[in-house]
Amino acid sequence: MDRDLTTSNWSFLQKLLFRLFFLIYALIIVVFRNGTFPFFNSIYNIILKQLQNFVLWMGALLLNGKVVTQPTNTGSGDTTYNYILLLGVVLAAVIGTIIWSLLDRNRPNYQKLFYYLSVLVRYYLGFFMLSYGLAKLFNMQFGDLSEYRLKSTYGQSSPMGLAWTFFSYSTGYKYFMGIAEALGGLLLLFRRTVALGAVITLTVTANIVAVNYFFDVPVKILSTILLSMSVFLILKDAKRFFNFFLLNKATEPANLGYFSGKNHNLTISLLKYALIIYLVVPEYINYSSQKNYLRIYGKFQVESMKQTNLNTLVSNSDSVNWKNIEIKFDSAKVQLANNRTLIFSANIDQVNNQLILFADGNIAHQYQFTYAYTKPDRLVISSINLPNHKMILFKLRKSGVDYPLTNRGFHWINEYPYNK
Repeated sequence: MDRDLTTSNWSFLQKLLFRLFFLIYALIIVVFRNGTFPFFNSIYNIILKQLQNFVLWMGALLLNGKVVTQPTNTGSGDTTYNYILLLGVVLAAVIGTIIWSLLDRNRPNYQKLFYYLSVLVRYYLGFFMLSYGLAKLFNMQFGDLSEYRLKSTYGQSSPMGLAWTFFSYSTGYKYFMGIAEALGGLLLLFRRTVALGAVITLTVTANIVAVNYFFDVPVKILSTILLSMSVFLILKDAKRFFNFFLLNKATEPANLGYFSGKNHNLTISLLKYALIIYLVVPEYINYSSQKNYLRIYGKFQVESMKQTNLNTLVSNSDSVNWKNIEIKFDSAKVQLANNRTLIFSANIDQVNNQLILFADGNIAHQYQFTYAYTKPDRLVISSINLPNHKMILFKLRKSGVDYPLTNRGFHWINEYPYNK
């Protein structure tokens, strides 16, 4: 196909398909940008406002007046808003293809435009693969198994929760996936390694799509787009792959493109390395801060409670005293001495080392604590605003997690399968 696309005359079908996919991919890269090409943020923000108006109009038209809003920070990429946006992209591409075909019927080929589209696609795909890979290598995507998850039964899990538990369990598997994704993305950024990068990303994105579809992970739109782009880059060299792997024939060198001048190559190289730095440095900074931030998460046993203004220990048998506290990302669960459980919304201020608990999620009813570590598994928290101006000092010890899933480890030799 690479050979066919660099010949002087393309068939009508080749030109038609190229126009369609050029418009689809170009619009997708603009509409579903997701942080790629950060140098164009100001332009994108202007486009985004117009897109929102379009989706609102189209949503009302298709859904009998139903108001469609753009969700923020939900973690889902498969929202009604995004599906309407994708439908709009496809319709616009089809209409654009018809108009383009009528106005540009006599052009023999789109060799140069095809090359630029390939560059755009591989940078877009490479950005995502590198970003996803780094998130796994720095343990920012799945995290570690929480005690809450370990105590839950399989039946209480959602399909996505089950998949996330599977990935969270194995650090080695997270590294394996992260290296594959980051390597594939990195190879796509360099012309000489695009073919190898495309093969790796095709394998990786196929696995991502399978997980998203079969475990109902709401990133189906984006993962399908990334898979189709991997296929697109593979098809560019399909004939070379076919000759080499199946026919055992020698292959011709790939056409690396149109940039041959030193100034062009220098500019592209600078942009390329700027993009890599833009991805790696913030990810590492987030990882470094999260590493300390995550220490406060987990379950802590209360070793002692001291009312500091009276300098006396509070009796642990008092039914209102704390027995343990479990801190999660946005909530905390306190178990009292009488085994009663209190649920709070939680906010952690890492800069000022403060833990803020909200009763019933009400910001007005909040309890503030400062925290400090005396040992890696020892935490001291001091109340700031408990009722009656009591100053309580809690000494906490992080609970050990004792489950076969976390303690089993790796064994070269197994006389019998340990399948519980």
